[in-house]
Amino acid sequence: MKFFILTLLAVSLSLNVVADEVSNGAELFNKNCIKCHQTPANFTRKNKKTKSYSALKKRVKQCGLMVGASLFDDEVESITNYLNQQYYHYAK
Repeated sequence: MKFFILTLLAVSLSLNVVADEVSNGAELFNKNCIKCHQTPANFTRKNKKTKSYSALKKRVKQCGLMVGASLFDDEVESITNYLNQQYYHYAK
């Protein structure tokens, strides 16, 4: 029974962390990326430029550098997770 409760607690905490990270990613996206990516069409077109989670993360980092956003690695990760959850659904 203790194992079940501890497992349930661990899952609950991890879901909260993911939700917080995605929320933070949305805020960072709106602050740094929305200037160039104002429409979901950038992420939903048939000829996507990214084909995997790692390629998406690399693209987010490149975009940040191009606009001088000075994003930390954890911020790049948060934006990537937000975009992945909202549009891409790539496996990590």
